Amino acid sequence: KAYLQAFDIFVLPSVKEGFPWALIEAMTARLPVIATRVGAVPEIIKDRQNGIIVEPNKPEQIAKAITEIINSDYLKKELAIQAHQTVLFKFSEDKMVKEIEVLL
Repeated sequence: KAYLQAFDIFVLPSVKEGFPWALIEAMTARLPVIATRVGAVPEIIKDRQNGIIVEPNKPEQIAKAITEIINSDYLKKELAIQAHQTVLFKFSEDKMVKEIEVLL
């Protein structure tokens, strides 16, 4: 989505979440992501590898993670690159079709 290119960081501060499609879109757009440990988020984000996971209802953890990313160009770039690689590896159209075929 074009509007995602205007962002420096994507934050998903959910207290309840099924499958976080918005998170996948942000990762596809090569954004560093911060998300709460709810729903399928821990299956997608590996903390400090391809994003940062924080506990729900802990705004101070979100603020700390945002500050950490803003203050480190290396961390910002590395999280963004690894987030994008995760989407390509786990959630590409071909991968999703193959997973569905296995279920059928």
